[in-house]
Amino acid sequence: MKTKQKWFWICFIAALVAAPNALVLRHTSETLDPFLINAVRFGLAGLVFLPMLIKDTPKLVKGKKVFLKLFTAGLALAIAGVAYIIAIDNAPASYVSIISLLSPIMLIIYAKRLSRERMSSRAIAGIIIAAIGAMLVVALPLAKATGGEFVFYPIATIAAIVSMLAYPATVVLAKDINKKSKVHMMSIISFSSLLTAFISLCLWGLSSGGQTVAVSSIDTWSLLYAGLIVLGLSRALTLRSYQHVSTPTLSSLYYVESFLAVILPVFVLHEKFSVEMIAGGCLILLGVYAVEHHKAAHGKYHHVIRT
Repeated sequence: MKTKQKWFWICFIAALVAAPNALVLRHTSETLDPFLINAVRFGLAGLVFLPMLIKDTPKLVKGKKVFLKLFTAGLALAIAGVAYIIAIDNAPASYVSIISLLSPIMLIIYAKRLSRERMSSRAIAGIIIAAIGAMLVVALPLAKATGGEFVFYPIATIAAIVSMLAYPATVVLAKDINKKSKVHMMSIISFSSLLTAFISLCLWGLSSGGQTVAVSSIDTWSLLYAGLIVLGLSRALTLRSYQHVSTPTLSSLYYVESFLAVILPVFVLHEKFSVEMIAGGCLILLGVYAVEHHKAAHGKYHHVIRT
């Protein structure tokens, strides 16, 4: 139990570290091509864990099925990563975040369908409660900012939906590869990230037309944060924790990250808490509690991992 609690708090800290990611990417996309951003941030993450990938290479080349599954996982991540950065480039981060809130629910569906993971109705109810809370936190402020008028971004919407559907598939495939073929999760991250970086680099080369790139110091720090801190540290810690905590728990912590992303300006810019922020935060915490309380009674079924 102490080990599970330790990894729960590690995931919580990882969520805190990754909370500003969408805003940072949105800001950086104003000066740099989104495909170039993707190539750099995923490339950095892939290189960090490259030694582990090299070590696991014999396991990957031993059978075609293992490599094919790994390539599929990497391709799914590439689709999700490219689609996400396109969405961020074509709409406010909060707009994209609303659609992304469905990703943990899709993860639950994929885990139940593909991995046959058993989950109680209480755990699923906890995820739904947390999702409603996250909607209050993210959607209502966006509605107020636009004067109550709904603004539709077609390109961003399609891209965000594609990303929301593709990312959980990477998670489920990564778990299956790790469990059945004993390939280290960091090796899977490295291969998937490098494949995503390569595809993004090709797309950037096709779209940039050989234009000169000017990278400011702020852009450099933003790329280092998005690549090394978010993908290389935060996501890696979260992925590593899946050996100890459940899918519902980590899905609920995704909503904690969304909540933290919204309340950060309160502390940084000294803004005021709104009613929807307080209500949404309470629902998110209630959902996390419901999932965690459920886990204590049904921990034996909780072994699905997530990126």
